[in-house]
Amino acid sequence: MDEPLSEDVIARLFPLIAIVVFVADALIFHARANRLSSQMPQKRAGYEKIIRAFLIYGGGLTATYAVGVAMGLINVFPPEESVMTAAAGWSPFAWALFVASLLILIRFSVWLYLRNGAEFLVAHGEIFRQFPESPITVKVLWACMLIGSGISMVYQLTR
Repeated sequence: MDEPLSEDVIARLFPLIAIVVFVADALIFHARANRLSSQMPQKRAGYEKIIRAFLIYGGGLTATYAVGVAMGLINVFPPEESVMTAAAGWSPFAWALFVASLLILIRFSVWLYLRNGAEFLVAHGEIFRQFPESPITVKVLWACMLIGSGISMVYQLTR
C-alpha cells in the first residue's frame, strides 16, 4: 500500500504546482484575449493590460514564493505549526513577500476604487469566465475579499 504524501513533499511540490497552474491560466487568458480581439479589436489594448497586470503582479508573487520555498527561505510548514505565521519566526524573505503582497493589494484597490478600475474591468469582463456587469458589484466583491485578506493577515501576524 502506498504511503500518503508527507507535508515536506507537499510543501516542496506546491510551488511547482502553483507555477504550472499560473502558466496555464496565463495561456488561457492569452488565447481568450486573441479570440475576443478578433471579434472586438477595439478592446485588444484593454485585454493586454489585464494580462500584463496578471503576469507582473500574480506571476511575480508566484515566482518569488516558489524561489523562496525552493531555496529554503520560506518554511511552509514550520515546526510545531501547521500554518506560516509571524510568531513562527518568519525569515526576512517571508516578510518581504508579505509586504509585497500587501502593497499589491493596496495598489490594486487604489486603481479599482479611485482610478475607474472597476469600470475598466466591467468593460472588458468578457475576458473572464464569469464577471459582474456592474462596477458597484465589482467594488463590493473586492471589499469582501479585502476584509477576508485583512482578517487572514491579522491572524498571521498575531498568532
